[in-house]
Amino acid sequence: IEKTHPNLYLYTSKAELKSFFDSLYNSITMSLTELEFYNLITLLNSKIRDGHTMFLPGQEAMNYSNQKDKFFPFYVVISGGKLYVNMNCSPDTSITEGAELLSINGINESVIIEHLFLRQIRDGYNSTYPVWILTNYFKEYFGFSFGHPELFSITCKIGNMERKSII
Repeated sequence: IEKTHPNLYLYTSKAELKSFFDSLYNSITMSLTELEFYNLITLLNSKIRDGHTMFLPGQEAMNYSNQKDKFFPFYVVISGGKLYVNMNCSPDTSITEGAELLSINGINESVIIEHLFLRQIRDGYNSTYPVWILTNYFKEYFGFSFGHPELFSITCKIGNMERKSII
């Protein structure tokens, strides 16, 4: 990336980026799964800040996921630092549009949003592009970062009622 990126140091100085590269390298103390490596390398997005620089899992892993894995069964909207159901594609029809997703598989919505946002591509300091991407491709990026479990344990808030569901 240092040899081919046209403007690598536009938002982060060469010294700061070198330090970050060293930190990433030093954090690898044993073999990593592709998911673990993806979650590490995508931290570069918050330093490079170039909307044309994208890190994705390998094609073989993506093909496998698209054919075999279960994806998160909701389309979401991210608004005000919260996750809301935009469309329910699960068999549990009681989770309605507008329900707030408080946690997924025991991971709080704020942790999920922060984790995904930090690793998302962006243009400079613009924060609307990462939100747009995550809103439109949440299922994919959630899977890239948190895996594809067979079941999703959801805690949501519908109106003033909090409820749990396993899908």
